[in-house]
Amino acid sequence: MRRALWGLLSLVFLVGCESPLLSGESTSAHRAAKSAVSSELFFSSLNRRLVFVWLEGPFGNPTQASSFEILLVDQGGRLSSPEELEFELSSWAAMPYMGGHGPADDGFIENLGGGRFRGQELYFNMPGYWELNLQVWIWKNGVRELAEEISLSFDF
Repeated sequence: MRRALWGLLSLVFLVGCESPLLSGESTSAHRAAKSAVSSELFFSSLNRRLVFVWLEGPFGNPTQASSFEILLVDQGGRLSSPEELEFELSSWAAMPYMGGHGPADDGFIENLGGGRFRGQELYFNMPGYWELNLQVWIWKNGVRELAEEISLSFDF
């Protein structure tokens, strides 16, 4: 009886946490869906849609660097960066189902100009379910303030 109760509670926990193990998606299908161009992601602080694309990876190996590109798109569908704001983007990753630990190295995001940004030198230390958090930092009167953070989730 105790064993059956433990099994039932474990199943409820997994379903309640929306475990990717129970999602029915294959690893490659899940990654493809999450890394595809998406018009649903939006940085309200920049008034821009966010397009996220993996350039290399993601690799679940601490010796292989993963990289991605972020494109900021205005309401007219043009690649653009808000000129009226002084801002920067940063990122950090975590494995929520593994105690929230981060990668071997979070890397950095470089502003390429014109609404293009490249995330480089991101070293995931293992395959699995990850969340990549993208942050918008705005400079106001010489002070850097966190304006917004969105999270992308993927499994590889």
